[in-house]
Amino acid sequence: MSHVQNWKTKLAVSIVQENADGTITVKLLSPILSLSPTLTTPATPIDSVEESNLGYVYGPTRFAFRMIVQGIQLRDSSGATQTDVSNVAQLLLMQMERSEFSVVITENTSQGDWVFSSMLFNRCVIINSNAVEVPVPGAAPMISFTCLALGMEGTSQDGSFTPEEYTWPSPDFL
Repeated sequence: MSHVQNWKTKLAVSIVQENADGTITVKLLSPILSLSPTLTTPATPIDSVEESNLGYVYGPTRFAFRMIVQGIQLRDSSGATQTDVSNVAQLLLMQMERSEFSVVITENTSQGDWVFSSMLFNRCVIINSNAVEVPVPGAAPMISFTCLALGMEGTSQDGSFTPEEYTWPSPDFL
């Protein structure tokens, strides 16, 4: 193998939200323990009385992600404490208010360990939240948030994936 990854880089996750006055707020979500995206493209085979497996009926593509967040202070881009509200409390409030937001994922160093140098999940909502068992006694509480996104943007390290914006297509019927 010619290049071994050192995996010293980390991903930074920020929440972008439009305020009532039209201004944009960007909050670094830290520490985030995990972010697990899932892209679902459902397809059902078409059968008839005469023949099986004639084609597919595609359902709408769905993009969801799950993030596990520790219940400690929100910080702005300079690292200063934004408010006295924890990440968990802010996200729970966004869920209860059904607030849309965007999630920006960036590599916080320039070492290039990750496939994408940045990703943006657009028009996200939190659809589920639940407590996660704390693995170590005395550790900070953790909450798992399940979210849906209506679109995404991304830039790969080599520039091969740079759509302006990808919005999931309507279902196709073949």
